[in-house]
Amino acid sequence: EQRHRTGGMRYAFAFFPWGVLAPLNLAKLMLNKVSPTAHLWVPKETEQCQAACGIARMWATLFWSMQFVWAVAYLYVEVNREQVGLIYFGVATKLIVGALLLKAYMTGVILWPIGLGGALLEWMFAALFLMDLRSRKAAAKRHS
Repeated sequence: EQRHRTGGMRYAFAFFPWGVLAPLNLAKLMLNKVSPTAHLWVPKETEQCQAACGIARMWATLFWSMQFVWAVAYLYVEVNREQVGLIYFGVATKLIVGALLLKAYMTGVILWPIGLGGALLEWMFAALFLMDLRSRKAAAKRHS
């Protein structure tokens, strides 16, 4: 049980990237302000485009809101271990967001810390979630 419980910390850790960034970015979007660190993450044109375009801000607001909801869902999975469906959806989300971050980097919309680092982090969590699901199945087979 302790080993299985320790393995669950991956869900608590998965909360932090989006659980911290999402509220900060939502506040920035609501205020329509440029982040003081924006130059580290996105080209100037990207930040200016978002500031000037209501529809871009709307989609960004939806994205950050959903990422925050997923971050909270990972905390829920940490506490409620039987929520396997959320884990499968989490894997799908991590794979898709990672691919979209990489695409955005490849097309010059975002810079490498998010485009490459973010994509790799998303895929790492997807792999950790899949490893947890696999170990759960193996444990269930051993106990049956």
